[in-house]
Amino acid sequence: MKNTHLTADAYALPPEGALQHSSMSQIVPGFLERMNAVFASERSNQFLLVGNIHDLVDARSLESNEAFLPVINFLLARLASRDHTPIRYDIGQGLRFYNSKDERSCRKVFAKSKNTDEKLFDTLLTRSRTDQACALQFLAELCQLPLKKPVSIVIEYAELLFPAADAAHMHDADRRRLALMRDWLADPRFHAHRGALFLVAETAASIHQHIRTMPQMMCIDVPLPVDHERLSFMQWMQANDEHIHLGDTTERLATFTAGMSLTDLRSLFRDARWANQEVSRSRILTEVNRLLAARIGDHIELVEPSHNLNDVIGQSALKVELQKQQQLMDLDDPHLSPVGILVAGPNGVGKTYIYSAWAASCNRLVVHLKNLRGSYYGETDRIFEQVRGVLEALGKVIVFIDEADTQFGKPDDQTHETEARLFGSLISMMGDPQNRGRIVWVLITARPERLAPDLKRSGRAGLH
Repeated sequence: MKNTHLTADAYALPPEGALQHSSMSQIVPGFLERMNAVFASERSNQFLLVGNIHDLVDARSLESNEAFLPVINFLLARLASRDHTPIRYDIGQGLRFYNSKDERSCRKVFAKSKNTDEKLFDTLLTRSRTDQACALQFLAELCQLPLKKPVSIVIEYAELLFPAADAAHMHDADRRRLALMRDWLADPRFHAHRGALFLVAETAASIHQHIRTMPQMMCIDVPLPVDHERLSFMQWMQANDEHIHLGDTTERLATFTAGMSLTDLRSLFRDARWANQEVSRSRILTEVNRLLAARIGDHIELVEPSHNLNDVIGQSALKVELQKQQQLMDLDDPHLSPVGILVAGPNGVGKTYIYSAWAASCNRLVVHLKNLRGSYYGETDRIFEQVRGVLEALGKVIVFIDEADTQFGKPDDQTHETEARLFGSLISMMGDPQNRGRIVWVLITARPERLAPDLKRSGRAGLH
């Protein structure tokens, strides 16, 4: 087996016209719909946004000068359009109001409620750039002001404010911020507040568990764009730039960009325009490989087997069974496709060789999981969260876990809590109905008795 770039054959192409969204269609992000449902039902007004938070979002439904905005800017613009008072906060630049009119209104009401002059407001605004505890207290007070428009707050880089560390080893300043935030989130007055609070971080695991596990905190994943979102963006880019030339239809090229964000696509189009070259399948696939390597490091390995089942001598009965499973996978029916396969046998009998050959015959991308454990507190959870996001974005993959008994052995009373969480995360991902038919797991081991029964049952690696 050799390391390689993705090939065109690693992706199954849809028929012409399978993606029917027009270039001017306005795509409502799925994560926004989920937040709207929670907020409108008054279930919660506290959200933790994780995942693809640095990407672009279709903003053509808003009165914006740009058709696509960064996620944070889009969220602020939408809040403003819904008669909220949006405030943006990060530890680098402090508090910033979305517009000056809202800032002036808050300044006057704050001075009146505190029975003081407006200089105190400006002083606290300035201190928010250097004193994070002061900034959090100030934000909590702004939420309780009797304003005509409710205050909604977006806190960026939340993992820097509330890092996932052992409380016993945290600095006093970190513990103080943690206590202030918990008091704020648990305050019944804030639950009744008409505005909302958004914490933004790349992964949920990077946020301290005392924050992310609060009863009212709703974790919302911002996924990588799906096919029709990438298609809509590519059509818009092509319609607004006559110097962009495509080497194939946008529908077909959109399929090859699985795993890319809209920001990645924009860079790809601009680079092709500068080089006066076509946006071709080979160019896209080269970029996908580079981006995946940069995004997930050495935690997963993309490989392309250099052989197929025709190169396997003997094992006739096994090859017949594997070809049957391949035919079921080709039907694209999640109820028929295998979820996982447990491959057991002594060392040296060719387990990896045979199943790599089968993967090549299935015309799917092959992914090897490795180095999933981190050295620092919370790092293992963060790594798996990133890997899961990439696998679910790629889709149509076969995931190999070699020496599965050493990587995911049977947990017991002596198992460390980090290992137990990693095992639970794997079980959850394998059993997720949305991944069935898209992600097929191959667990290879010489000691199957060391694997937990939960891994070997039907609905996970149920085919032995």
